[in-house]
Amino acid sequence: DTGDTSDTGEETPVGESVSHGPMVGAVTSTSAVVWARLAGEGSARVVYSADPSFADVLTTTTIAAAEAHDWTLQFSLPDLLPDTLYSYRVETGGEPRTGTFRTFPEPEQNADFRFVVFSDIVSAIAAPAYESAAAESPAFLLQIGDFDHNDPASVGAGQNTDIENWRAMHRLCLGDGPHGQDLATWILPTTPFFHMWDDHDYGANNGAGDAVYRDVATQAFLEYYPVGDRPNPDAGLWYSLR
Repeated sequence: DTGDTSDTGEETPVGESVSHGPMVGAVTSTSAVVWARLAGEGSARVVYSADPSFADVLTTTTIAAAEAHDWTLQFSLPDLLPDTLYSYRVETGGEPRTGTFRTFPEPEQNADFRFVVFSDIVSAIAAPAYESAAAESPAFLLQIGDFDHNDPASVGAGQNTDIENWRAMHRLCLGDGPHGQDLATWILPTTPFFHMWDDHDYGANNGAGDAVYRDVATQAFLEYYPVGDRPNPDAGLWYSLR
């Protein structure tokens, strides 16, 4: 579910607090998506501002989290200013979670920037390299595959298609596992996050596009990671950023 932006915020959020995130993705020069997962039934909204003191704010529509999507939420933030630092907070029925992100420069603007790339990580092992990456003040982080080697389709006999295996893996990557805790500490509060899977986090070693688990893997991925516009959804998750 994606929230439309308003300046009223509508109803006050209720229920459970954020369990994972928040995380910002699908960033452009004029838009972004804030993702969060609640611990259970509840609702949330995002308050955001180009003023770090939140003196002048915009507020998204309040959205109810659904068990059918594992309590995950995504909020679209449109009409942003290019190359601008935004502060935001995810308001729920519990303690709010805060973060910052910078929009990208306009496409025609020349700009120097740093970015960092990660791949092939194991959720059972800490990832202090995320702290080193944060020290570079990157414009964004690319997580380009094998975010975990969990092989969720290989749990049990044959090719498993239980979507809960994928969701559990994503929760490990975003905070439940040691490397996810490092990511949540050093990257997610300040750095736009772009992810694409490889075989081990897609489902199994050398998994292909015709795998029986493709649909559940895709659903879980789209629940957990903002990817922006996909030029050809029927052909897979691929997308681009500029």
